[in-house]
Amino acid sequence: MAIHIKNAQITASSHSLFTIIVTDYFGGIGSQWARLYSGPDLIEEQINTIRGALRFLGVIAKSGMDEFDTVGLDKIRSLPDYLEKYGEWISDLDL
Repeated sequence: MAIHIKNAQITASSHSLFTIIVTDYFGGIGSQWARLYSGPDLIEEQINTIRGALRFLGVIAKSGMDEFDTVGLDKIRSLPDYLEKYGEWISDLDL
């Protein structure tokens, strides 16, 4: 089973769980969202935060940290150039 998005192909079994996350902050103000998928199917629409999505995927926060920090997302301050196209695709899909 595969999801085709423009020129990208995401291959997934019927049980593969993954999340697409977006965060946009500047100077401590901004927004975030997450969508959970099982294979090509959107699941758990009521979970729309990054922390909630990570919890659903089984991330357990370390002491004094939340799920976001536990997996190291706090260290990523910008999208690497090679991933820019995915940000454009998300915009094109109106996600």
